[in-house]
Amino acid sequence: MFIGRSEELFKLREFAESVSDKRRLFVLKGRRGIGKTSLLQEFLKDNRGLYFCAYPTTDDDEEALLEAEFFAATKKRVFPEGEEKAVSLKDRFTRLLTLVEKEANGGEFTLVIDDAPSLMRADSVFEDILYDFVMDRWDKTKISIIFSSDSFLAMDKVMESEKGTRRWTKAYFGGMTLKPMSFYSVKDFLTGASTEEQVFLYGLSGGIPGELEILAEEYSRDSIETMIRRGVKALLFSKEAVGTLPEDILEIDLREKSYYNRMLTTLAGGLSRVNEISAAVKKPKDIVVPYMNTLMALDFVVKENPVTEPNNRRKTRYSIVNTFDLFWYRFAAPHMDYIYSGRIDEFIDECVMPGIDSFIREVFVKICKEFVKGGGTGLPVTVNAVGNWWVNDDEKKTTADFDLVCSGTTEDEKSSLIFGRCYIGESKPVDMASLKGLIDLTKKVREKGEVDYYIAFSNNGFHDTAVTAANAIKNIILISMDDIVKQNI
Repeated sequence: MFIGRSEELFKLREFAESVSDKRRLFVLKGRRGIGKTSLLQEFLKDNRGLYFCAYPTTDDDEEALLEAEFFAATKKRVFPEGEEKAVSLKDRFTRLLTLVEKEANGGEFTLVIDDAPSLMRADSVFEDILYDFVMDRWDKTKISIIFSSDSFLAMDKVMESEKGTRRWTKAYFGGMTLKPMSFYSVKDFLTGASTEEQVFLYGLSGGIPGELEILAEEYSRDSIETMIRRGVKALLFSKEAVGTLPEDILEIDLREKSYYNRMLTTLAGGLSRVNEISAAVKKPKDIVVPYMNTLMALDFVVKENPVTEPNNRRKTRYSIVNTFDLFWYRFAAPHMDYIYSGRIDEFIDECVMPGIDSFIREVFVKICKEFVKGGGTGLPVTVNAVGNWWVNDDEKKTTADFDLVCSGTTEDEKSSLIFGRCYIGESKPVDMASLKGLIDLTKKVREKGEVDYYIAFSNNGFHDTAVTAANAIKNIILISMDDIVKQNI
């Protein structure tokens, strides 16, 4: 499946067209299922090149695989049929790259090597020869090269290796980490679903194309509950789920997962500060922080500070980046006994359904933030930053906050803040009493000289009292779910 990714395609095409001198290497990273292969194949439709995918094996087998891929793509043999191949690995790989050069024929040409770290690990001769071709033999050509990998740490190791004084950085042109897709990138893919179904399916998939493809048939069923059941079973327990679960993704880069799983389960359960995580996992803070740093490097966790206090380390907290991972570590990881014993329906009834409304609400908040970041219709300011604000109550062990807080600039260049609340699953339209609760909460954070706005998002509309207030008080903004879905960002 290939949808969206127009900006990413543009960046790859810009790279291929801008190769000069020795800067001809592009590095593409991203988790399994995120769509790297689809993106690269789409890129190669309009750009001359060859796609190789390495495999975790050794020397001769690796070379044989690359040779077979070359033949499949070009119908040309590296060695004429029947010719004796009793030559060194170095000579065989040199011959293969020479034929790649001939395929380029002096024009723009991109050699894509997927799972590049596996090629480097198979035998050092591959990296040595490839580097010599890229930096010397191809330095006056228009041949460029793309390394791609599921493994963040292994790819970083290739780029930062001390061998040859970090030699690949000399060829480095640029790079990109492929992120999960936004709601606005995939909502057209979910056109057969109701609004509530779209929110849930986007949240369960985390915007990961591979997961969305599995969920493609799970909407427009008898009810939202039926769709939830089918979606959970398809995404977590079908044969298609093998290799793409969050634990499988962690395993690509980490040898031991025990404390990483425990920390992610702790985060998913609502504990977000270092001291809270430390107490929950029974590890000192100076151990917890490096674990969190690794999870941030793998794009599993993000560190947050209040929008108005970006450098206040006392208010730092962590959260899980992707909602697919959040779902797994909130619902599945703490209840593996159900899963190991095959009690899937009981797992859904007893573990998922009681907390599903809270999960859907968190997904809705994420979508509202995307709306604001994209400059959604009706916003009175130019938004500079989107995040949140909170105050820690160490006595009660609680954290009070909004759903989102944005800093921005008005048309007359005054600094301003937008305080937001997101209402989904409410039995009644949002009324003035709800808006008053939002306004009262801002008294803790309002600073002199700032112009405050209040924004309410609702999937169930607004009561006449709220509409009347918004019409009379110009700093109250009401955004319906229809407004969000119809917005093009």
